Amino acid sequence: MIEEALEHLQSGNYAAAETLYRRMLEDEPDNPEVLFMLSLTRQGQNDLEEPVELLNRAIGVQPGNPTLHYSLGMVQLRRRELGAAEQAFHAAAGIDPNFVAAQNGIATVEMARGRYAAAEHALRKALRTEPENLQTLTNMGLALLEQDRPDDAINYLQQVLGEQPENASAQLHLGRAFIAAGNPGFAIQCFENALEQEPGNLRALTLLAGSRLDSGQYPEAAVDFRRVLDAGGESAETVSGLARALKAQNRLKESEGAFLRAMRLSNEAEDVLLNLARVQLDMGKARDVIQRLSPRLEQAADSERMARLLAEARLEAGDPAGARELLRPLLSGGAPDSRIRLLLARALLEAGEREAADDQIDRLLEADSPLVDAVLLRAGQELGDGRVAEAVERLRGAQRRHDLDHRQRQKVVGLLGRALHENGQHQAAWEQYLGLDPRTAEVVTVREEKPLLLEVNEPAETAMDREVAWSWPPQPLDDGRPEPVFVFAWPGCGRRDLLRALAGHPGIGVIDDAPASQTERRLLASHPQGQSPLDAMTSAQIQLARRKYWKALTRLDPRAGDLVTVDAMWLTVEGFPTIYRLFPQAHMLLLRQDPRDMALSWLQNGYRDQEGMARLYRRQMGLLERCQAGVPLKYVDVDAAELQRNPGAVLRETLAALSLPWDDGVERSYLSQSRQELPEPGSWKHYEPWLQSVFEALED
Repeated sequence: MIEEALEHLQSGNYAAAETLYRRMLEDEPDNPEVLFMLSLTRQGQNDLEEPVELLNRAIGVQPGNPTLHYSLGMVQLRRRELGAAEQAFHAAAGIDPNFVAAQNGIATVEMARGRYAAAEHALRKALRTEPENLQTLTNMGLALLEQDRPDDAINYLQQVLGEQPENASAQLHLGRAFIAAGNPGFAIQCFENALEQEPGNLRALTLLAGSRLDSGQYPEAAVDFRRVLDAGGESAETVSGLARALKAQNRLKESEGAFLRAMRLSNEAEDVLLNLARVQLDMGKARDVIQRLSPRLEQAADSERMARLLAEARLEAGDPAGARELLRPLLSGGAPDSRIRLLLARALLEAGEREAADDQIDRLLEADSPLVDAVLLRAGQELGDGRVAEAVERLRGAQRRHDLDHRQRQKVVGLLGRALHENGQHQAAWEQYLGLDPRTAEVVTVREEKPLLLEVNEPAETAMDREVAWSWPPQPLDDGRPEPVFVFAWPGCGRRDLLRALAGHPGIGVIDDAPASQTERRLLASHPQGQSPLDAMTSAQIQLARRKYWKALTRLDPRAGDLVTVDAMWLTVEGFPTIYRLFPQAHMLLLRQDPRDMALSWLQNGYRDQEGMARLYRRQMGLLERCQAGVPLKYVDVDAAELQRNPGAVLRETLAALSLPWDDGVERSYLSQSRQELPEPGSWKHYEPWLQSVFEALED
């Protein structure tokens, strides 16, 4: 019967073994060996109650048996009864000082309590008895790792794996030790080995994903983090890891969504909040960042980082003075972070404080290896001041540096191309422009927005005829708000410069948000619709659409509707009839430029498919002529070239057309800002051989 019971126990048939051991116990109720074996069968069936009673009975019969004390300690350890387990292990070690398993048990209790030095002491006793005991070596590696001694931990764990390469636990801890030692490449191999042994090891998979992230394997890290989430390992840490991997691939929309999810899981932890803010800044959502960070700044643990991000958001939102006030206190606390000084320099430039900005940039450039962005900022100043040769020399030097990231290298290429252009080296400039990453213009992106591609009964052009638009009855103004001002401009017309100038007027509020947040307003105010849908709109529907439009605007700026609101969302001409149907008194600012100089600007900014853009532009201009003849909006033409030559006169005419009084802040804002450089009128002639196909598309 003893042999049969043991066979059942070894094969995992615990119930059958239990039956036989209980029959034996009927005959010998105090047999310590049977009590011990019966406790094993109960543990095999996940019972941690009866084994304690059985082992205590056995110890009562054989108090000098160290194995019984050790086994009781292991059951109590599983029950998380650390004090009782420690007592049992010490009892076993007291009976047999060379009992290695008991010393491992003591070490396990100490590590569970976070007392890793005490665990190391117990393990060294065990190693004096059995220097090659694999369990002791594994535990020693873990105890040393938790004491920030990764190199020593690696030594012990590699000994284990030399004898037992399939040991998944040792592989996992060795990977952790390599991470601590700054070697994520070796760590990745360890975690992959652990997963080969235990494919469902969620901790190994999580650590693998983190190691890939740390070593720059961003696509692979994103895949592994998704595997963790699919396996039920959702936490603020794992979702944040996915978000970071997505951000590193410039998949900003997906990264933002993951960080928002991590915010909910972490109860809006500050570190997650700041990472989310960084992503939203990169997406152009400066106002969202301001709204999130402003209430948290005073209580922030990392107030410097939060103030820096908030200042950058204010700068991007057109509030350089607000950015400056956030940054200046950060300079008074000893040696400031050079990034703070750089951001302050940008804010001072935008606020028109050139002398103070120059002082900050000079300090940055005094460093042995000055920040690349500081070098670029100074080169941009030199270009703006007409010191072209100095800018070329500075940018050539920057281009030879080995510490540029991709964004900085692209910035160098663009600035150097402009500097060479200004220096009359047009072929060299053209060669630089070819090195720019191709990007899609916003006007093209807007036309491809899925919500705007909904099928309609008829083309938008059917609502552009004079007899159609003039037949619509005028609608009453909505709650006395001034009708909005819309902007129609193409890349290469100085759109940003004009908007920042208008923002300097105290009676104007400019809404210039990212294209991603404009879709709701385009759907409301400029969805392409033909004559029949617009004819059928009732007054109630028009009023509802207007209210929704203003609500969407006030989420971006609470003053929207109180001031004259310039809505700078990207538009196509197909939406003009809808705008007139909802806002019959609206103004349309039409920013115009010689299309050939505009095409040169497209080259200088790296826009892809310039011929396709040219064909789209010609079609839009044809529709614009039709709308100006048939849709009676208040059109205000602004000549981009004339704005460059004589900004004061053009800005005065523009404000007069909007029925607004002149304010010196408008011209001051235009002249003080770091303006978007546009090609000199007629400079397209220098690039005619390379832009001939684009010019032909413009004339087609």
